[in-house]
Formats: sequence, structure tokens, C-alpha cells
Amino acid sequence: MLKIILSTVLSIFFVSSTLIIYYWRDAKFEPTAQDLLLYFVLMPFLISLVVLSPYLLWKLYQFIQNKQRDAQLIETHSSSDNVNTQNQLSPEYLRLNVYAVSLQSALGQNQEIFAKMAEMPAPTLDSKLVNQMGNPILSYRMPDPVDETLDREVDRPDISEIQQRIQALIQAELNENCASLLTIVEHLKNSAMFYDQQLAYEYRMHPAWVRSDYQEDEEEQTVVMDVPRLNMLNIHVVLSDYLLHVWNEQSSDVLIEEYLQSLGLLVQQINVHYHYWGTETAYVEWIELLKAIQHQKDEVSYITVVDSAIDQDIIDEHLWAMDQYIPAEFIGSCCISAESVRVEELSRVKVIELVENETNVMNFIRKLGIENLEQYENETPFFVVPDNIAQIKVAQQIATRIGASNIQSYHCLYSHYSLGHTQSLAKIFGFLLGLQAPESMHSFMFSLDAPHTHVIFQSEELLSELNT
Repeated sequence: MLKIILSTVLSIFFVSSTLIIYYWRDAKFEPTAQDLLLYFVLMPFLISLVVLSPYLLWKLYQFIQNKQRDAQLIETHSSSDNVNTQNQLSPEYLRLNVYAVSLQSALGQNQEIFAKMAEMPAPTLDSKLVNQMGNPILSYRMPDPVDETLDREVDRPDISEIQQRIQALIQAELNENCASLLTIVEHLKNSAMFYDQQLAYEYRMHPAWVRSDYQEDEEEQTVVMDVPRLNMLNIHVVLSDYLLHVWNEQSSDVLIEEYLQSLGLLVQQINVHYHYWGTETAYVEWIELLKAIQHQKDEVSYITVVDSAIDQDIIDEHLWAMDQYIPAEFIGSCCISAESVRVEELSRVKVIELVENETNVMNFIRKLGIENLEQYENETPFFVVPDNIAQIKVAQQIATRIGASNIQSYHCLYSHYSLGHTQSLAKIFGFLLGLQAPESMHSFMFSLDAPHTHVIFQSEELLSELNT
């Protein structure tokens, strides 16, 4: 708009000035200062105003129309915000069954980690990792058996060293959960034998289930009892996003499928998913995964979450950006399902209660009927906070969130520091840590990454007490 006005004014000025100068020269007119002001300033301005008036009126009309449209949009958005606010005031609850859970880090295993977390143990000097000067660095390395396993294995050029290490952790974690997985496999087999004729035939041919004393002419005596239907075992492998372009999924598939097939499970009932999450999105993505599992009927999920920076190449890369880098590693897993799913011969060890769209943790506590617990009077921590409270703003927000509840600051268990600078999946580590609380204690989990989402972990024993 300004360009059009200036070009019009300048054009009229030059044209009118040229005509006037030639006229005065032919007429031998000697202008005064008043004549110069009148003919070279006022007259071009008035002519320009007359020429531009239609354009200016049209732009004014457009401006008024836009203002009216903006006012309508603001009013519409305000109405939408009011509707969203009303929706946020309606909390959404979900419950998940936990059949098995395990966690391992440099601090130990399972409940040992939960107990040691309050002591805030420091990293140890790692003789196998060095800085740019060739000196050993501090790390949170897991126990030696993992390294011993890697030393015994043949070097595999098809996958990176960090994947070899993480796969060794996954293999160890599968062995740790062998009993629970075997029970799930047994249920899947019985369900297929009862509900699916084709899978039933394949199970009868499976080497893990063929009887060594079976005679071909022997009459089949096996009677399959009616069992709750279970169709699929979903395997979720949660990895750090830096592995997205490094991880060889085919190699990992072979590891997982061969292990489950050795337990007697058909590959048709295995569904492997890989997730690559970063620090900023991991916890939100984790909550979305749990919500998706809640809607999966006739299925059970085994989730393994693993992260490791115990690798010299990774350390060298980070030491270019910071003077001190403390690598860490951990692996955790859980077998979970929707509340309606039941696995034969496998009892729930914990129940995950999760509420969304709740701004006040005390409302959540009252809803569950646990506002008057003895643990509120003790100083034992049970409220897991994975955020970095070294940041003053974060600490203030956490204090504000729990300020109106029975939870005090000394009830908080801060897990951020225990993974050094390996923080991509640290929030999920905190979630699995909450599942490792003693069975006699209601444990909580909260992160500012999902400020309106609250989580509580309860054992079967505590649930029975609440229901009586």
C-alpha cells in the first residue's frame, strides 16, 4: 500500500513540476517563494489526494471488514476454549493390570533401586571409558555380568556395538521374566487350541509341545478346556531416539522371536513394535501407549524400555559439547494388559490407576478413597518425580502441584540424577521405579511433561483392602 501511494505522489510531483517549469520558462514568469510553495507542494499533494481517494476508500473498507472478521474469530475461539475448559474439568480414568515388572540399573535390581534412590548414590569411576585426555570417567554402568556376556560373544559387524550391548540387556531381561512369559505362552496356546483350528494344528506340530512318547496310532486324549480368549502377545521395545538410524530391527526381531518360539509360542501370535523417543516427548508418548493398550481386548503386552550410553563412540560425541559427561544405562520391563483381560495361572502384581484432565492431585486421591493413609504421616518417600528439580522453576511447580494434598516434599523420590546425562527415557525409568515400591505402599508418579495426568500404583493386596 505504501509503495503505491509513494509512487503515485512522486509521479504526479514530477509531471506537474515539469509542466509548470516549461510554462514559466515560455511565459518568462519569475515566481516568488509563495508561488513555489503553492505549485510545487500544495498542488501536487491535492492532485495526489484526488487521484488516490478511491484507492484509500477501498483500503479503508477492507480494513473495517477484516476487523469485524477478526472479532468474530476471537469470539469463536473464546467459545471453543470455554468448551475445552469444560471438557478438561471432566477427568478420565483408566486402569491397567500389571502381571510382572522388573527394573535394573547401576543401583541394583527392582525394589533395591527404590530403596537406594533416597540415598542418592554417586556414579563410580569407569576404567573402560575415557575422556578426551584418556582418563577414566564417572558412569552409572550396570553390573559386570552384562560385560561378561559381551566378552564371550563373537563380534558381529552387522550391528553396532551399542546395539550388541542393548540386545544383551534385552536377552537378560527376557530371561528374568521367563516364568511370566511362559505362563502367558501357555494361555495363548490353550486359547488357540480352543478357538482357532489352524493355530491348534500348528501348536500340535510345534516342537515345544510334541510329546516324545507320542505314537502315531495313539488316540488323541488331549481335551482342551474352555479358557478366556487371548489372541496376541504384543512386544513393545522402547529405545532412545538417537538409535533411530542405528538400530537393526531385523536382528532384534530374530532375537525376540527365537526366544519366544523356544518357549512354545507361534510366530503368528507375536507382534513386535519399536518406539524411538526423545527426552521432550518420551513421557507423553508413554502415556499414549498405555492408553492404547487399555483398548486392546484379548491381548497382552510385554514392554521393555532400555537405554544405554555406555559406549566410547557415544561418549566421544558428547564430550565435544560438554566438559563432563556421565553416561548411564538401565533396562526395565512389564507385562501389562487392559483391566478386562485375565491370564490363567498369573496373578496381578500391581494395578496402574491413571487419570487425565485432573489439575488437583487431591481430587484424584479422594476419588480413589486413599486420602487418609498412614504413609502420609511417615517420612518414607513414595511419590516419584522424574523431573530435574535442580531447576528452580521446576521445583516451584512441583511444590505447587502437591501443595494442596497430603503429600509432603519429603515424600518425593527424585529419580532424575540416577541416570546421569542419559536422560532420553529417564521419565519412563521413573514410571517403572514407581512400580517397584513395596506392596504395602501406594506409590505415585507425576511429571511436568504431563501436568494434568496423575498415576498411582497399587498392589492386589491394597486393592482388596480398599474394596472391603
